[in-house]
Amino acid sequence: MRVTVIGGGGAALLAAISAAEAGAEVSLVSKTPVGFGSCTAHSGGAFTLAAGGTTPAAHYDMTMSTGKGLNDARLVSILAEQAPRRVADLARYGVELKQSPSGARAGENLGELVRGLAITRPLTAYARKMGVRILDRTAATRIVMEGDGPRAVDVMALSSGEALSLPCRAVVVATGGAGRIYRRTDNPVRTTGDGHRLLAETGATFRDMEFVQFYPLGFDEPGFPVWAVELTLLDYCRLTNARGEPFLEARFKQWGISSAVEANLRARDLCALETARELEETGKVELHLEEVDLSRVTSPRDRGVLDALFRMFPPGRSHTAGPVGVSPVQHYFCGGVVTDEECGTGVPGVYACGEVVGGLDGANRLGGNALTSLAVFGPIAGASAARFALSSGDYRYSGSSRRWRECPPPATVNGQIRVHPEELKRQIRLVCDRYLGPIRNAAGLRKALDELGGLEAECRNPVAATPRESLEGFEAGAMLLAAEMVATAALHREESRGVHFRSDFPWQDAGFDHPTHIRVVDGRPIVIAP
Repeated sequence: MRVTVIGGGGAALLAAISAAEAGAEVSLVSKTPVGFGSCTAHSGGAFTLAAGGTTPAAHYDMTMSTGKGLNDARLVSILAEQAPRRVADLARYGVELKQSPSGARAGENLGELVRGLAITRPLTAYARKMGVRILDRTAATRIVMEGDGPRAVDVMALSSGEALSLPCRAVVVATGGAGRIYRRTDNPVRTTGDGHRLLAETGATFRDMEFVQFYPLGFDEPGFPVWAVELTLLDYCRLTNARGEPFLEARFKQWGISSAVEANLRARDLCALETARELEETGKVELHLEEVDLSRVTSPRDRGVLDALFRMFPPGRSHTAGPVGVSPVQHYFCGGVVTDEECGTGVPGVYACGEVVGGLDGANRLGGNALTSLAVFGPIAGASAARFALSSGDYRYSGSSRRWRECPPPATVNGQIRVHPEELKRQIRLVCDRYLGPIRNAAGLRKALDELGGLEAECRNPVAATPRESLEGFEAGAMLLAAEMVATAALHREESRGVHFRSDFPWQDAGFDHPTHIRVVDGRPIVIAP
């Protein structure tokens, strides 16, 4: 029986490998070249887990504490208990790991900006060896549900425009988050929330969508790339506001944080909020990289991070010339689809793993848990999907190959000029940057929903004169839905917790000690009873 895995990062690859090892016939569908265009490939290669003097119980406690108690305790328990074994298993697939103070790290022989490739490249090679059929540069556009489960996944090859229906009996969605609903994000360009759209259309339930993690620091100057700058560097140089005050130093003491390394693991939410506040109050936050004394940087990893950042400076600009402007940058989605211990979504035959899933992180993610999560739950999702597919009876699906329609829809409707998908995506990003950042309030969230609602008609029937534009149109619809989920959940949660801060409700409220559940009804996300 067939299993289709949707995604091209570490979670998808591990799910595909696991399903193949269980005896299923597996196809993996990815919009980008598998192993290269995912958040896993762009990651720093760090896994947090019980290692050295850290126990599984301590890992569990750190994850729950960082998530402000909203985590799904069942998932956290599985993560903490299984992580040492599952991460060690990666060596079986050719992933080389070295122990680190907080767990393990991959890619020690690569540059700081590409360490995740040390995970995805060997996994891709192993998946091919296992006979996984890999369709990259191919977009999944629909999970076809009939009766008691999936029957196929509709896909489109982006180069030729050929549209196919891939018959299957189980599906694993591992498409990552929706970081590209923001202009300022360090996520790869095709991280547009496709999995959220596909899963919503099956009737799956989502949770914690208000909790969007912003990395506290990212380059924010003309000519610089939008790239996260590690908090660990604050152990070597100052971060100041417009008055020249190193505002985070005092906060570290108040929070009981001993170093920037510890803040990077446990207090990204607090640091991002303080940085956003300083920008609102003083108009400027600067990182003084010119103060770095390389003779004091004894850590090879920190030296690598600095070397990589210095190479990002535009021509004619040296890091020694003065401070560089920074601001928070979107980094990770803590929320996503609801799953059980077997990665089931509650929809028969549909499973999910990786960043598209909610519950593990609660209100804030512990640093290093993203890669640990895919190492643990990717194999579980693949094995569960294979079990479902292999235990199902015979099935037939008559879907056929076809080409993308050569005749584009009209450029005007009722005399109104239709908007190109790229412009729709630009407008969605403007709304999200303006109203769905680290600091929110009811008035802004309502404006966000109003402005996003005004784009719905165009996103349902976007302009598409080529297969590539058809993909852009699908992504615009996915981005719109993800953005509406974030705004709907954020408006409902009238408190501040983790990475969700409401300036009109700047306190944590015990009345919200439960996740916000959302389901999409008639194309619109609504909050349902917990």
